[in-house]
Amino acid sequence: MNKFKIFSILIILPVLLFITAKSLRNSEGPFYFNAGYDPNYVYAVSSLNIINSVHVSHTDHPGSTVQLIGAGLMLLSGKSVSEITESVLLNPESYLNLFNTVLILLNSLCLLLCGLVIYHVTKNLILTLIIQLSPFLSQTLIHEFTQTNPEIFIMPMMMLFIAVLFSYREYIINSDKFSLKYPLMFGILSGVCLATKITFLPLMIIPLFILKGSRSKMIFFTTSVLSFITITYPVMGSYEHFLNFIGNLSTHDGLYGRGEKIIFNFDTIYKNFESLIIHDMFFVLILIIGILLFIYYKFKRTDYSKIFTIDQNILLSLLVTFIFQIFIVSKHYSQHYLVPALMLTSFAVIIICINFKEIGLTNYFKFTNKIYNHILLICITVSIFNLYIVFNDSTEYSSETQSLINIMDNGNDNQFVFNSYGTSDSNYGMMFSMNWAGEMKEHYTSVLKSKSSNNFNVDFWNSEITYYENFENIKINLANSPDIFLRLKCFDFNKNAVSDFKKNIIQITGNERYNFSELRHNKSGESVYRFSVK
Repeated sequence: MNKFKIFSILIILPVLLFITAKSLRNSEGPFYFNAGYDPNYVYAVSSLNIINSVHVSHTDHPGSTVQLIGAGLMLLSGKSVSEITESVLLNPESYLNLFNTVLILLNSLCLLLCGLVIYHVTKNLILTLIIQLSPFLSQTLIHEFTQTNPEIFIMPMMMLFIAVLFSYREYIINSDKFSLKYPLMFGILSGVCLATKITFLPLMIIPLFILKGSRSKMIFFTTSVLSFITITYPVMGSYEHFLNFIGNLSTHDGLYGRGEKIIFNFDTIYKNFESLIIHDMFFVLILIIGILLFIYYKFKRTDYSKIFTIDQNILLSLLVTFIFQIFIVSKHYSQHYLVPALMLTSFAVIIICINFKEIGLTNYFKFTNKIYNHILLICITVSIFNLYIVFNDSTEYSSETQSLINIMDNGNDNQFVFNSYGTSDSNYGMMFSMNWAGEMKEHYTSVLKSKSSNNFNVDFWNSEITYYENFENIKINLANSPDIFLRLKCFDFNKNAVSDFKKNIIQITGNERYNFSELRHNKSGESVYRFSVK
């Protein structure tokens, strides 16, 4: 098959990825639907800080790469910093749509590059296509293509990571010589990914397992650290908050370092592990097969040739990485924290197949392209199923969210609406993001207040009520409004928000006859409560 035909085949999935991701982005509605402003709006504000020569305040992930790319995209507009600041604050959706398109394009290009590298190394087209299906093998991964968060940037980096893994495997099979480029490439990619999301940390196990010699491992580790510092320090300015955040994650059992001060809450870990399995069963199935294969190795150990030694090391490194990643996610559960490991699912499938050859399963399966043909068919089926579910859910959630917004927009002119966390509202999303505006908060807030809104914004953090607007104006409106509405999603951190809000209304108005009822609740979890005098 000539090069043009190969390229024509390998570009199909990258093009499909771009079309699918953009279609899904459109089906989900604006970024502020279903609390999408967290973290999309927050990252936009962080990028604004960078172009205003101010250190970012949102360093939890740490997310420095996404913040820097966002800032660069803003500056490419050719406008002045003040014009960019006003434009992004008053119309964040326009900027985020453009940024999302750029990140999707980056994913498509890296998927194509990964395919070209792997085919060059393996000369196996079916195997290459299996690897190119990596982003489609999990509903979690597919959803992340609609965002402008760290995960959508880590995914193309993972495709490059896989390409380097295949290239290094081929090099080790054919040469015993030391090569500087592989520990450098692994180090740079790892540093970039760590600067994007700390959840990449378990994947550093892989190069440490498979790189030959202490010199290669030391170069890899040093390059990783230097790359991380080079990217993050100019953006963050200080590691104090980031290290405190990581410390709290380690010593507490709740999300974002909250909850009880306990390192291992096994009840919570078990509950979260169940949720993890339900959402990514294909990934867990591959992990189980890999573990069984490794157990078989332990009981049927023989002398191995050089080619199988590297494959066994890769298999072991993947198993340790997956287990470590699952444990971290189970301790502080959010399914998208699993993204770095999920991107290695198809790579793990290929490594398992290669190891099957060594343990003699060729007696049961003819180890030719035929087995890869079956695997490709399975992966295509899983991908189509995942795309159907994600598109169906996103369309349904978007429709329900728009229906709720229509109900509120068609209300009477005297109704008084408070938006809180989880509300599908752009104005609230930007006010919420001001919590991470740092030194620029006062300036950004003044720009936002130039945009008129009939609604008010309130948050419930640590049992405290925070109003974002002038409190005297709020008191006047509360006293004169017959209908008061509260829109929000309920989480552990704001589970008492509705009752606390009622107490606060009574305290402000002096009227103890207020009662509330749930007016609407949609599948995404957003609710509207109506407060009225009995």
